[in-house]
Amino acid sequence: PDKPLKGRRVLDYISRCVVCETKAMVMAVHSQAPTIPDCPMGWMNVWTGYSFLMHTAAGEGSGQSLHSPGSCLEKFRPAPFIECHGAQATCHFFANKFSFWLASIPDFYTPDQNPAAYEATSGYVTEMPKTGLQLNDIEMRIGRCRVCMWGG
Repeated sequence: PDKPLKGRRVLDYISRCVVCETKAMVMAVHSQAPTIPDCPMGWMNVWTGYSFLMHTAAGEGSGQSLHSPGSCLEKFRPAPFIECHGAQATCHFFANKFSFWLASIPDFYTPDQNPAAYEATSGYVTEMPKTGLQLNDIEMRIGRCRVCMWGG
């Protein structure tokens, strides 16, 4: 939102979730490429997404292990969280919030020929898109993932 929201209007910006218990193990597998990795043999696909590492806000951060299903978010959002203040009953995206994603590495990068760490050569991203359904340049730079369940 462009300005803080109050009341029920914030519901459009908050995702819903379901916690499920399974009889089998579930894990996320990641690629550092814009292609979605396959589940290992004996495992079944549950969902695909983008490889989320962590977020920070006001000097503090939090994340989860890459094997956790929560590290594979179905949709990419530059700011996948919104901050709500109970006392003021408002919610908003704030400038000091950052999200960190597993980067994709281009096929042409070969560490044995270029020992320096890979850095994108097309310049800095000055503004990230807030909406959009098409796969864009920024999404192509995010590693892809798949959540798999043991079916063996």
